[in-house]
Amino acid sequence: MNGEQTVDPVPEGQYKAKGIAGSEQYGISGQGEYQVAVDLALLDTPYTVTMALSFAENAAPYSIERLKKLGWKGGSNDSLPGIDTNEVHVVVRYETYKGKRQMRIDIVSSKFSFKNPMDDKEKRDFFSRLNKGASQVKAPKQDNGCPPDWDIPASYERPPVRL
Repeated sequence: MNGEQTVDPVPEGQYKAKGIAGSEQYGISGQGEYQVAVDLALLDTPYTVTMALSFAENAAPYSIERLKKLGWKGGSNDSLPGIDTNEVHVVVRYETYKGKRQMRIDIVSSKFSFKNPMDDKEKRDFFSRLNKGASQVKAPKQDNGCPPDWDIPASYERPPVRL
């Protein structure tokens, strides 16, 4: 970047946010796909960010899910009522796309659950393997305040822990 230092307008991180009613913008991409942009107020900060959503075939289900998380219930023919209803958690990060640094906004799930959770037998097996693996790992020295591997050359490969 020609030695110039850039300052991101909004620091990367996780924030609580709400959609801003009436902020929606509607467009069509260069590939002819529908797009919607929604402004989000990052709560407890002075920041407002814009989340762009694509409605291309593969992206549409994810974009609809994000609108629903904001509180949209559907039913309108010309607006997104309810997008200012729910508080959501968002992650702000930056990435380079076609040589330009861009902000990316993602709504994250507030509740995580596995598609295939372990049953009791699987949990017992997992913990048996975890405890066996933990007994193979030496406790780190913490006498000097440095991480235990601070002086290990980068080319050193640690032996794998088998679970």
